[in-house]
Amino acid sequence: MIDSAELSIGGRKFRADFNSGVSLAIDLHFHGQQPRVFGSPLAKASPTVSENFIGSVKKGGACNVESVNASFHTSGTHTECVGHISRNKISISDLMENNLILTTLITITPEVIRNDSYHVPTKEGELIITHSSIEKAFTEAGGHLGNGLVVRTIPNDESKLTRDYNRERFPFFSNEAMRHIRELNVRHLLVDTPSVDRADDGGQLGNHRIFWNVPPGVTEIDPDSCSRRTISEMFYAPDSVKDGLYLLNLQVPSFLSDAAPSRPVVYPLHATS
Repeated sequence: MIDSAELSIGGRKFRADFNSGVSLAIDLHFHGQQPRVFGSPLAKASPTVSENFIGSVKKGGACNVESVNASFHTSGTHTECVGHISRNKISISDLMENNLILTTLITITPEVIRNDSYHVPTKEGELIITHSSIEKAFTEAGGHLGNGLVVRTIPNDESKLTRDYNRERFPFFSNEAMRHIRELNVRHLLVDTPSVDRADDGGQLGNHRIFWNVPPGVTEIDPDSCSRRTISEMFYAPDSVKDGLYLLNLQVPSFLSDAAPSRPVVYPLHATS
């Protein structure tokens, strides 16, 4: 097992601590509490049954074989690609990079919208992740490096593991914040909310389109020249994972789908010179 590695990034020396990796994925309990969003049914798992077979040792079968029914976009931690808004088939497995991603983790306190804007009207009291809050968080985290960005929102507690977002509002990015993220050349954006957009933006998915550089209303997207950027939503980073620089291992199964459940693992980086 490799415990650590010395890296050179932009002329600076770092040590990656592989013994301290933390998964940010929310465990999906098929028979227990789950996070919920967009009115979708809960994810379920049950024994596979055929004429002469039952996939349950408890029920007399030789082995456990479960069939799962779940929506990747609404059942916990997931990663999606531009195929999410495309008429043409674009799959997350075709766009994933097979490497570790240099990533900055920041913590944001969402605020009411002031100088920033959003592409549909917002309601009083709704909270936004603003351009200025991202800049402030970067300053406190020591600046931005790499192509990955993990955005944790405050308040941050374990209720995120099972929260019913059908009953509770969640903060979303302003359009200016998303443009700023794109200008920073972020290729892999992770946020602990169910979506980078408002729960209801009239089906526009405006921030998704800003990040993927797809104009409003366009659905004809060329799979050969499309954006390779990814958005991961609904993770949980405990407070013990401090803001700063990490190596990200974004684990996604080879699903020919616009999205898939994912397991983002972060490994801390320590400056050595």
